[in-house]
Amino acid sequence: MHIILGFLTLVGTVVFLLARLSRSASDIADGAQTLSNLPRRMRHAKAVNRRGLDLIETPLEAAIVLMIAVTRMSDDRRFSDAERKAVETELVTQMQLDREEADGMIRQIDVIQSETTLPENTLFPMVDVLRGGIDRDDAVRLAGMMERVANVQGPTQEQREFVRRYRERMGLG
Repeated sequence: MHIILGFLTLVGTVVFLLARLSRSASDIADGAQTLSNLPRRMRHAKAVNRRGLDLIETPLEAAIVLMIAVTRMSDDRRFSDAERKAVETELVTQMQLDREEADGMIRQIDVIQSETTLPENTLFPMVDVLRGGIDRDDAVRLAGMMERVANVQGPTQEQREFVRRYRERMGLG
């Protein structure tokens, strides 16, 4: 009788150890799967978790950001209706957008840029977007557009300095 009991204990122990071993192998496989998916998950998180100025990708969007930044450097520090109209006019006349498209882009960029506390902080990231996407003539035209927008309520010394730094960063002399 004690031999049968010992044999059953041995079989039970072997079954228990095999179950534990199987569960451990499953955990190791799950860990390996998680590690293999990590690069894809990181790329997805980077693409999805963008906000603010990180969303700006085209030279047109960057130009609108810079013009709105110039308006926010006026004495009242806000983007007034007159300045909004001036930016829209610049987009229609200089960039051949229709009024509805220009208005939509201005509203979209205004919302994106509203998170920016200091308008001066938009210069370097937007110049980086512009550098590869526009030529020298377009850069000069954009500087003129920013100056005309600044003239709506100014220009203030801060606005002139912003345009000067833009010209310097774009290599316009």
